[in-house]
Amino acid sequence: NALEQYGKNRMAEARKVFQSVFDADPAGELADNALYWIGETYYTEGKYPEAMRFYTRVTKEYSNENKAPDAFFKMGLTFEKTGDLNLARQSLEECIKRYPYSSPAAAAKRELAKIKY
Repeated sequence: NALEQYGKNRMAEARKVFQSVFDADPAGELADNALYWIGETYYTEGKYPEAMRFYTRVTKEYSNENKAPDAFFKMGLTFEKTGDLNLARQSLEECIKRYPYSSPAAAAKRELAKIKY
């Protein structure tokens, strides 16, 4: 339901559902996904500080879970959007270092090649 709302560009509604998923089981297997997708709703709306808050939580609280590489990658993109290319580079490099065989690491390598410092 949350992803459906996201797909329909109903970010506030999607956030509510993702938050309810997280609140129902903060230690469960969907917790990192819920936080990541809350971040995505904010990113889509251009609310980068809010998005960063959720991506950071995923990387710190759920670093061994499946959304952590994605969160590091999106942190890099978020720093790019806000003009902090040094932190963008650091986040992308961290994604590659910690999760070298992940799809986000491959995307991070491509993104690093595009960033003009």
